[in-house]
Amino acid sequence: YRLWAESLAQTESEPLAVRRAKAFAHMCDEMELPLPPGALIVGRHPRTVIPDDQKRRLWAEWARLAQPPDDSELHYQTEGLFRASVITLHVAPGTDRLLPTGLGGLRSDVARRLEEAEGESARDFLRAALIAVEAVQRFIRRYAELTDAAAVAEPEAHREGELEQIAANCRQLESQPPDSFRAALQLVWFVYLLINLECTPFLNASSPGTIDRWLAGYYRRDIESG
Repeated sequence: YRLWAESLAQTESEPLAVRRAKAFAHMCDEMELPLPPGALIVGRHPRTVIPDDQKRRLWAEWARLAQPPDDSELHYQTEGLFRASVITLHVAPGTDRLLPTGLGGLRSDVARRLEEAEGESARDFLRAALIAVEAVQRFIRRYAELTDAAAVAEPEAHREGELEQIAANCRQLESQPPDSFRAALQLVWFVYLLINLECTPFLNASSPGTIDRWLAGYYRRDIESG
């Protein structure tokens, strides 16, 4: 929340979608990255304590967006929000569409659509999407660098190999689609983690989706190849 408040304070004149994307990007770039002992899949949701002054500021912003005083329908259209903000957080992201293309493919698609977009609202949304995708790529790169450094400092050979594999998976996932079960699982987890980090924690109810179906092919290929 501190990182979100920092960013929102600097973007008050910008479109809402872009403000949210920049706050999300600031979080991805600056948040502490935990690396628990023995972890094979990286990325953790930090326990957050919100200072009272920042809590009041964030709730005031939320109230402005989610509790309009007059014409609520017009308000939600103007702000680019859905009618019921709580219900819209019950989601399962379409990670199955991301797995075949990777983040690099998604970024290229968003950039192409931004070039072709007509209308201010569409361009704002796609600008925000591009900011968010690039932020996710940097977030994953940070984990690659973190686990690379941990592998160099690791005295135990087996754990060193695990950390090197995590780093290799993250370097791949920064821009390429996964080519193994563990890399695919790591990408699914990153998406799920970052959606939960982006959303208000006491209202969010996102699901990782039907990962058994999405990951079955990767698992079978890994088993068949030994």
